[in-house]
Amino acid sequence: SAVATAFSRYGARLVRLGGFVAGYRLFWWPVELVYAV
Repeated sequence: SAVATAFSRYGARLVRLGGFVAGYRLFWWPVELVYAV
């Protein structure tokens, strides 16, 4: 159905966004650690 398609598209976007945020955190945590001290 159209609802399932829209929901699956939204879910894929959410997963992609989550992966981007995780990669960003993984890359920047040493910098944040330095600035936090």
